[in-house]
Amino acid sequence: MTKEEKFPVVDRTKAKVIAYIVVAAFMAIMIVFGLRSAGQTPLHEGDQRRSITCKWCEGSGKLEGERCPYCLGAKKLKAVIPGPNHPVRVRGTVWDLSRFSSREEAEEKAAAEDYEQVYLKARDQTVSRAKVRFKNDSEEFLLEGKVSGRFWGFVKPGEYTLTVEHPEFQTYETEFTVPVREHPVWPEIPGVEIEDEDQLELELFLKK
Repeated sequence: MTKEEKFPVVDRTKAKVIAYIVVAAFMAIMIVFGLRSAGQTPLHEGDQRRSITCKWCEGSGKLEGERCPYCLGAKKLKAVIPGPNHPVRVRGTVWDLSRFSSREEAEEKAAAEDYEQVYLKARDQTVSRAKVRFKNDSEEFLLEGKVSGRFWGFVKPGEYTLTVEHPEFQTYETEFTVPVREHPVWPEIPGVEIEDEDQLELELFLKK
């Protein structure tokens, strides 16, 4: 080696920063795909998991000129094609009829219920912590009401006796059918809200 020849000088700090950036990018990719994998809907008897065209971008991979946030530009998503036993999400509110001047007024109030609004406390016109039960000869599903009067849970498709109970009110009972799901069940995507097209909303009323 001549005196003019020198080994290249390595900027160790810069090299470490680059290494950290590469590792961070790799971890971010793994986290995103890991969360999406964890968000896959479990299969029930009769279900099939398939890769189908993304319903939001319709297979273009783009939405409003940007990469589709649902399929991440892949044009397809792994969704569940539900069979006859795939549970249906049920949500609703139990109302106190004594707080209204008429049944019609109560039904008007219930029809205007906004489920985007979150309630963490008791409300004057609802029944706190009622028990909503779906039961037949082979299945029983109990949905515990919240302090706000709302309830939610999953019930398998079928014919049921629907019972609403609370110690301070008369028990309400009726026959109710939970229909088989008709639409694909899309995977849960972190940070993205996906509407459940087969969700049932029930507004129930109790008398004292």
